[in-house]
Amino acid sequence: MINNAIIGRGEYDWQAGANSPIIHKVLLKGGNWKELSIPNEIQVVNYGESNTYDTSMCVSYNSVCLPIAYILMEMLRQNMIPAETSKWLKEKGYFVNGSINFSERFVGVLGETKSNGAYQYKVANAAKNFGLVPEHLFPMADNFNDNIDPKFVTQELLDLGKEFLTHLALNYEWVNPNDTEEYLQYSPNGCIGQFANYNKPDDILDPPTKKGHAMCEVNETDEYKEIDDSYWQQFKKYKKDKLQSFMAWYITPLKTTMDTQKWVKDNDKKWVQISAGQGGGQFGRVLQGKLMMFNSSDRGTLALLDDKMRTEPSVKIISSELDQLKAADLVENF
Repeated sequence: MINNAIIGRGEYDWQAGANSPIIHKVLLKGGNWKELSIPNEIQVVNYGESNTYDTSMCVSYNSVCLPIAYILMEMLRQNMIPAETSKWLKEKGYFVNGSINFSERFVGVLGETKSNGAYQYKVANAAKNFGLVPEHLFPMADNFNDNIDPKFVTQELLDLGKEFLTHLALNYEWVNPNDTEEYLQYSPNGCIGQFANYNKPDDILDPPTKKGHAMCEVNETDEYKEIDDSYWQQFKKYKKDKLQSFMAWYITPLKTTMDTQKWVKDNDKKWVQISAGQGGGQFGRVLQGKLMMFNSSDRGTLALLDDKMRTEPSVKIISSELDQLKAADLVENF
């Protein structure tokens, strides 16, 4: 049995409906991502040759890179990505035959993939904190040990991943199993279940466990959850109780412009949180024509500020908008 996806969560992870600050907007009405099918990528290298191996990177493929690629492609289709960012993605080689193609190895290595696989949250945090690079710049190695060795991650790759995050902020949250159909409107759901194959495409799989292999939920009905997989059978249907550990992704474009004076006027006395990009999680308040920022790492203070965001008039901005306010001399520190 394949056992390459390890269940676990980070101490500060966001849970949808609990501590997550993410504001949900429908991206794909109906939530059937299968209709937007991304080209299938197989996580086995050199198949049919003497040096073939399984990368053990199902988490990288299906819980991280694939859902992000689906979302980014849909945002591009809806003209939700700034022209500057679209141009940058093309110039840097993120597209292959018209589809986004990220390096699973990059986030797999930085997410501490080992011979027994990886934790979802570690690979997710690698993408969130280090960004994503094109497949062609960091393809899979010819052998397993080199493939997971961090020494092959160059400074040039790290710099490109960092540059990616100046264009697009990545965030994720955990989703309750009973809420996945709703959340498919916002994102495909990375998940974990037992690897299985069908005899006929309409078979609804019912394996004995629900652990071991990361997949990406792309559709759901009253009878089954349908997944996109990184093996030869791309789309498969599972009984609804045979998948777990669901993760939804969100992309925030950062190369946006704002009318800074109007923003300050419109949001007078509102509480403010930086929701994405560098400085994400910081709080402030608009007072006397300025955004007054709180600089505190004290958990008690941050909890009080978070409560203000939830209970009083508030607004969220991204880091590039904060930079524009700073450039207009409209930001001060308390």
